Amino acid sequence: MGMKNFIAGGARLTIYLSVPISVLRATLSDHGLMASMIGHVAMDLVKIGIATLVGKIAAFGIGGCVAYAVGPLVAVIAVGAFTIMGLNYIDKKYKLTDKLIAKIESSLEDFSSSVKDSAIQGIDGAIRHFYGTGVNRPFSY
Repeated sequence: MGMKNFIAGGARLTIYLSVPISVLRATLSDHGLMASMIGHVAMDLVKIGIATLVGKIAAFGIGGCVAYAVGPLVAVIAVGAFTIMGLNYIDKKYKLTDKLIAKIESSLEDFSSSVKDSAIQGIDGAIRHFYGTGVNRPFSY
């Protein structure tokens, strides 16, 4: 029984590790998908931060006026929900998430291009150094 459980545990561990790694690899290889994921997560975190701050302010404001502990809790939930709805409306109206994703995609493309150019120049320089050629133009790849 011990070996059977050990093998089953190893299989589960492999699945738990390989699936997220595969998803991460697919996400990182597709700049559009990666930019979309980063943009949506970043915008959601900003909205949550703003709603939390507004909710805390409302809770402290109402906490001083209401003797019941439920008052500040209701205020946090209500004000937080309305704040999120308002921020989502503003986001959709001005397409803030879409603009952020476009900027991230552009940055990823520029970064990828500059890394590729640097790698080609490095390889080109190493080949020139190794063979001692005086050619000052990069090889065409």
